[in-house]
Amino acid sequence: MREDHACMHNLADDPEHAEVKRPLSEQLNTALEDHGDPRALGNGEIFDTYEYVGNASHSWREYAEGAWEQQGY
Repeated sequence: MREDHACMHNLADDPEHAEVKRPLSEQLNTALEDHGDPRALGNGEIFDTYEYVGNASHSWREYAEGAWEQQGY
């Protein structure tokens, strides 16, 4: 962050950082599996079928049908 204040340079694929990335990735995957996260268990597509409970203009269905509205957060 000292050299890239806006964090615009993605270091994830930089071979220089592979030694740091590998154990972090393994730790994350283990935690996701331990908690039963569908994405880690090969069932990530389930998120495509969940109904959004917020503003309907921001739901997955609206996005899929092309009627999604940009939110002004």
